[in-house]
Amino acid sequence: MLRVLTYIILTLLLSACSSKNYFQPPNTTQSREYDSKLSSPIVKVNKNGALLKNGSILLKDSTIMPLMKNKIFINISNGILITYSKDKMIELSKDTKILATIKSKSKLMNATINNNILATIHADNSIKLIDINSNKILFLKKSKPAYAINNQVAAPLFYQGLIFFPMLDGKIKIVALDTKKELREIVIDSNEKFANILFLDILNDTLIVATKNIIKTLQDQNTKSLKVDIKDIIVNNDVIYLFRKDGVISKHNLNLFKLDSIKLKFARYVGISISDNIYMIEKEGFYITMNKDF
Repeated sequence: MLRVLTYIILTLLLSACSSKNYFQPPNTTQSREYDSKLSSPIVKVNKNGALLKNGSILLKDSTIMPLMKNKIFINISNGILITYSKDKMIELSKDTKILATIKSKSKLMNATINNNILATIHADNSIKLIDINSNKILFLKKSKPAYAINNQVAAPLFYQGLIFFPMLDGKIKIVALDTKKELREIVIDSNEKFANILFLDILNDTLIVATKNIIKTLQDQNTKSLKVDIKDIIVNNDVIYLFRKDGVISKHNLNLFKLDSIKLKFARYVGISISDNIYMIEKEGFYITMNKDF
């Protein structure tokens, strides 16, 4: 068993930063015991998991699974692994069995599958609905290209007969699953050039959407918004946790009313999860555990 401090300097040290200000743990007097450690350092993180140096994928539930060479991990959706390859192929597989391969000229950014329908968002800001049984494109819409693309782009969301597509230009497009027609477009962030949708979820019929610049919640005719520099977002038990670029972590209700906040000075979060506690990996290699009821 490996004894480490609550703030653990991981063996992985992610890319260095040019800033002169670095995060320093405010308290290193407590310690915890861990029975295991990662089999390989983390080299890349996206919205749905992390790529390890040995080519494996670390999923949100802490499961580690192998990834074939030359495959880019996109998502695990309903137990199906979605990858994109350098030869511009989308591949769906389960238990090492390939279920479908789909040609895609534009790089796949994120995707979700529901029964036989695959919803995709691409680097050219196009969205698609694809029947994986026939490889037929059921819906295609291309919007203005985005100037900056973040690998934390949110995944499309299936909800009550609708598909919510997170666009790269600060918009949400809503498509009917039965007719495959666009019903509505919602502008979340007017800064179209630098406004990838990084978070998309629905909780208690409240749509929660965010770019790096703003978060909005929408329910019926009630819309709330908050402008803030966002690094990441987690929703847990009706509480929205905002992880800001300046190291502040704030808690909000679904109306974006701030419940509390705490600041870890100069902290830059690169990986975040939540269960009984909040678990964070900081860019300088610190592993941070914090009570979610701060």
